Amino acid sequence: MPFYMDCSNVLKHAHFFRRIALEWGVPVEEATDPVRFDEVVTYLTRQHHGKKPVFLLDEVDRLLETDQAGRFDEPLFRTFRALSNPNLCQFVFSGEKLLMRSISNAHSVLFNFPKIIRLRPLNLEITRRLISEPFEMLNIWLENADALIHRIFEISAGHPNIVQTIGHELVAIFDEDKQASLLLHQHLGLALDQHHLQQDIVETIWGQMHPIAKLVTLLWPENQRDLTLQDLLNMLHTIGLPHVTPRQVQQDVISDLVLYNFIEQHGGQVYRLQPVYFPTILDTMTDKRLAILDILHSLAEEAATYGVQNARPPQRK
Repeated sequence: MPFYMDCSNVLKHAHFFRRIALEWGVPVEEATDPVRFDEVVTYLTRQHHGKKPVFLLDEVDRLLETDQAGRFDEPLFRTFRALSNPNLCQFVFSGEKLLMRSISNAHSVLFNFPKIIRLRPLNLEITRRLISEPFEMLNIWLENADALIHRIFEISAGHPNIVQTIGHELVAIFDEDKQASLLLHQHLGLALDQHHLQQDIVETIWGQMHPIAKLVTLLWPENQRDLTLQDLLNMLHTIGLPHVTPRQVQQDVISDLVLYNFIEQHGGQVYRLQPVYFPTILDTMTDKRLAILDILHSLAEEAATYGVQNARPPQRK
């Protein structure tokens, strides 16, 4: 029996138990001790005639951060594990950086607890269906469909949210063009010129990236797919981060760029850009130099947090 909760706004344990009462109908107090989640499991199992509860906890990073409280106490997630081990219930966690890092951190109760299932971008064929089938249902036909869909695939790198966002914007652009009988490449160009669409694409790809990883996305040269680890180091050293080490780039930069599907490893220490249009979008919608300066100043102020010392923002010309 599945029980779903979006945990993106769960900032306290009390919020979590309040949502349980409201959404799952369990008579539980907001101030419930996290270890008493076992009572929730017992109640739901009885209410549903012995069926095993499966808890689908989406956007779980905030709940996990609350539970760790900076000390890896994790009373709630320890209870989850204690209930899962004897198969009284099952959990499916969906999250981002903190969830992934906790799973590989021996200090966390999540270490060796869940099985990792990495959500990958869509391949070209699935992207084609996600675009073409809804348009066919709307009786909208594509000019040179293969080329148009391939272009959207390059822009989105197969990220389903970006594909759907572009599709939604294309419908709006097509609807405004009362003379059009086909969806044309120029309609895609008009859609990509929309600032709100550009903003959506950037925010989706950036996600919770480490600031130095964001710097790499801003520095990535247009019309260049492949860069080496040394190329990334050279770029960061050149803009005023001379003390960034290869290990830091591997841990804080490459791991995030891979997590958010910005790059993939392409043999050895070569990394290939996935959303090939992304550097152009950044160049169109923002002053890259000012954005780089802003991140460098933030890093300089929080050097201890990010392990970067003597960050030197370049002087404006």
